[in-house]
Amino acid sequence: MDLRDYLKDLNSRERKVLFELIEEVDTELRLSSATRKVIIEEKFPNKPEEVVFIPLYPERFKHDLRMGESCSGEGQEAFRLRNRIIDALQNWKVFKTTVVDKFFRGINEDFWAIRLDIPIFNQLKKKVYRKKIVVHELVIRDGGKIFIDGRIHKYNPRHNSENEKVLDYLYSHPRKHITKEEMKDKLKNLYGFSLGKDFTKTVENFKLTPELREAFFPNLSAHKIYFRNPVYEDDLR
Repeated sequence: MDLRDYLKDLNSRERKVLFELIEEVDTELRLSSATRKVIIEEKFPNKPEEVVFIPLYPERFKHDLRMGESCSGEGQEAFRLRNRIIDALQNWKVFKTTVVDKFFRGINEDFWAIRLDIPIFNQLKKKVYRKKIVVHELVIRDGGKIFIDGRIHKYNPRHNSENEKVLDYLYSHPRKHITKEEMKDKLKNLYGFSLGKDFTKTVENFKLTPELREAFFPNLSAHKIYFRNPVYEDDLR
């Protein structure tokens, strides 16, 4: 069986896990931090740009782990399914090596160090993304103008405002569960900003229709936020 046949045989849950994994790898490839650079260059001095760190557990279960709680049965099943997908991608040479190293970064957060074959990974990404139908997408263009589904949005946050900084950070970190405490730290470190409003009030200020608010922010409370962008057809089923 070749990779194309393997992708065809995946069920809906497996496809979702594969898509989540590819998005995480893709995001990691675009990140550059001093800590990540030091760790990678120490362990992988040759071609460090090909190495990414992937959490053992899917992003949506990491908050429980940070709080010192064990993952639910759903989390354990997602973990096992994630392992099977990673093993399969190693068999198809998408990963040159996998489970190279486990290391501790933060509370109860273990990561795999995975070395990629970048050209093959990009081919896989195109095959998987091609199957995804975009329903809604928010884009921020030069000058901070917001476009939703190709049309300019009626609201643009004031330059250098709290709303603008929150949206900028969410835009750069889509599909991640973020707590208010985490956002406070990020805004303070990146912009010297102090977060004042609750997430619900901030999103209300974005002036989205109820449908778009639910699509882009499916998990929203005063102290937690999850920005889903783009929104795919599978997300709304």
